[in-house]
Amino acid sequence: MNYKDKKRIQIILYFINNLGAMTKLHLIKLIFFADKYFLMSFGRSITDDKHCALPNGPICSETLDIINHDKFCTRETIEYFDSLLKLEENRKISLLNQERINNFKFDAISKVEKNVLDGIINKFKNYKTSEIWEYSHKLKEWIQFADPQTKQVKGSHFIPDVAMLNFDPKRILAEGIDEEDLHNSSLVLNGQL
Repeated sequence: MNYKDKKRIQIILYFINNLGAMTKLHLIKLIFFADKYFLMSFGRSITDDKHCALPNGPICSETLDIINHDKFCTRETIEYFDSLLKLEENRKISLLNQERINNFKFDAISKVEKNVLDGIINKFKNYKTSEIWEYSHKLKEWIQFADPQTKQVKGSHFIPDVAMLNFDPKRILAEGIDEEDLHNSSLVLNGQL
């Protein structure tokens, strides 16, 4: 299994471990929000994924492929996912074994990345899936592909990383992201850290 897939699975696991079982839709939006914030703050996404605008909002394409056990995923990737998580019939993802997760080492996620994931968890912990969906449909990355009359996106549209660089990171401070992380991100982007 490649490192990117291992990291993506650990990010999924991190969210499920901290917030409990959730729908695929809810989870993939949280991962997208984390990627967007990290890209704005550090100049790269956490997942190194391809981002797409779909009818249900923006997503991390390859991470969703892993969740769906898509044919493009390797056997090792599917086995790693299935050793930690389960996709229930009601489209919810949950932990396979809480006891195993208690001692789990999230070795593919850095401390800074965990801080961003924690900020996203803190911001969205009380949101229902419908509220997450609605929030994602207000993002410029998604709106740019929506039909002006119907306000809907048809099909799948690639979102270049540069298109995600369109919001003021200071606004995120009010949404639960630590100011020190924001300061450190500006140092990284300016090559000072």
